[in-house]
Amino acid sequence: MRDLSSSPITRPTCGSRTPKGRALIVPVGDQAQAGLVHSAGIWIRIARSLSVGNTVTNAVNDGNTWAASQNWALRFQVVGGAHVRIR
Repeated sequence: MRDLSSSPITRPTCGSRTPKGRALIVPVGDQAQAGLVHSAGIWIRIARSLSVGNTVTNAVNDGNTWAASQNWALRFQVVGGAHVRIR
């Protein structure tokens, strides 16, 4: 196994393992019916919402609301900091 300790690609370091200031957006529910088109459509709405300054929770809600309007079952949820914004 190669020694990667001097590699320019390193693990991010932080003083805490808590999700404060960080968020992860993950799919929930039955994903068997979800395809790339559904996922991409929702992610576009999430990205647009984040780009205008909404919190990650509001952005995910925007994406999920749009998915519901399309009669799609795929939904996403936020894990971690619900009030995170893109700066």
